[in-house]
Amino acid sequence: MTKFKQAVDYIKEQTHIYAEKIRPGVVVKVEFSRRMKNKLGTCDPVRKIITYNLKWVDLNQDNEELLRNLAIHECCHLRFLYHNRDFTNLTRSFGMSDKWAHRSVKNNISIPSRLVAVCPKCDAEHYRHNQPKVDTCCGHCHTEYDSKTKLVFKKVEECI
Repeated sequence: MTKFKQAVDYIKEQTHIYAEKIRPGVVVKVEFSRRMKNKLGTCDPVRKIITYNLKWVDLNQDNEELLRNLAIHECCHLRFLYHNRDFTNLTRSFGMSDKWAHRSVKNNISIPSRLVAVCPKCDAEHYRHNQPKVDTCCGHCHTEYDSKTKLVFKKVEECI
């Protein structure tokens, strides 16, 4: 079994353990997503689904403490939706620090932009992950679309 598979199994196991401690009798469905760009995980307390960022799990597969802390954090959302005082006290009761993600994790999990366009009028740079579906222009110097200043996106490597 690979380390990645062990990390996925570990975070699933921890999620079920802490979900049972926080909301006894509640069965939580654990999912993983590759589409999360800026989140480590999400919790839907109504549908009882916790989704984790698969890329983040892969990056931190060797650190059981971080995986456990993320599982605790998301499971605490089963009881408290917002990051208020009660939420913080609940996470602390399981031994978590308030700022575990910001101190321990480099949250640089977002996918680097692949495309860039420069506005012909104001020289503002615009970065995108994918080609826009409609023609667009700069939002800095224009409030509505103008075909004369249409943004033309190119691959980042071509612009360097």
